[in-house]
Amino acid sequence: MSTVGRVSGNGAGNGSGSDDDNGLNGGGIRISPLKIMLLVLAGLVIVAAVIVGLFLYIKGSLGFGSREKDKTAKTLVAAPDNIGKLDLPILPEPEEAPEAPPPLPEAQPATEPPAIAQTAPNAQPENTGPTLNERRLASGVGSYQQRQKPEEPPPPARQAKLLRDVDYTLIKGTKIPCVLETNIISEQEGFASCIISQDVYSSNARVLLIEKGTKVTGAYNTGLKNGDRRLGVVWDRLITPYDVVIQLDSPSTGRLGASGISGKVDNRWGTRIGSAILVSLIDDALRIAGDRSKSANVIVGSQTADTGKDMAAKILEKQINLPPIVYIREGEKINIYVADDVDLSSIYNIR
Repeated sequence: MSTVGRVSGNGAGNGSGSDDDNGLNGGGIRISPLKIMLLVLAGLVIVAAVIVGLFLYIKGSLGFGSREKDKTAKTLVAAPDNIGKLDLPILPEPEEAPEAPPPLPEAQPATEPPAIAQTAPNAQPENTGPTLNERRLASGVGSYQQRQKPEEPPPPARQAKLLRDVDYTLIKGTKIPCVLETNIISEQEGFASCIISQDVYSSNARVLLIEKGTKVTGAYNTGLKNGDRRLGVVWDRLITPYDVVIQLDSPSTGRLGASGISGKVDNRWGTRIGSAILVSLIDDALRIAGDRSKSANVIVGSQTADTGKDMAAKILEKQINLPPIVYIREGEKINIYVADDVDLSSIYNIR
């Protein structure tokens, strides 16, 4: 136990000092440990109450309790039994049909003689064509027949083959240089010839197939149109210096492989323009002569003018469509494009 009091600073004087000590000791406050524990517990209870009160206040202000009440307050409503059922409408009862009126008395036939239908002697029934049902049936039968037709087989696939006797074969696409030996004028159809200017070997360059100096003959036609500037020549036969004849049937090309042979082109503009001017002058002359005539010969003059106009139109049409003329001089260097493989194995043998 401890005491609370005041202790004098002077230790001398027993009488006075003892009195003071007795007085002080009699007036001090003493607190037991039990009271201290009760005070501490009371403080803890107060603090706990404050904390619980704050928690309840915060919980009520944020609405946690109402949410739980809403969750517990939800109820399930059962679906009605008549879902998916349709109420059929009630039809009214059929009304009774009204009674039919009594039949009228039949009228007596007229006493006049019946009219006789007159028909044409050679009348033929009008051809109205097929009816709607017939057309539908025909279309149905046609579509059915089309469906029943077997499908056309696909074209056969191209097959690869081994080229035999390459040493003696002049391969398709080989260009043979040649020099023209004759002049070519496309105004008339005709023939042409050329001389091969260098040796031609097989595709593997092992065998000499065509010697230099071989003569080639061909033909050309006059199927040119306005604007054409090249002439096509087809070379049909080849004769070597050793009297070997080879059938070619191959077209001619230019030095760079363009189809046809180019040359000097004459579009005949003088003939075309001159014909047009001449026809126009004749037409004007006939018109002026007809206007100056005042006698009965006017009719004859007008007919002559019409005939002259028709003839002038025909002449002009023919002259306007004149094809151009291509001139190719001898000595022109060209190429012969081999159109198909040529097998020479029956002629040559390797020694």
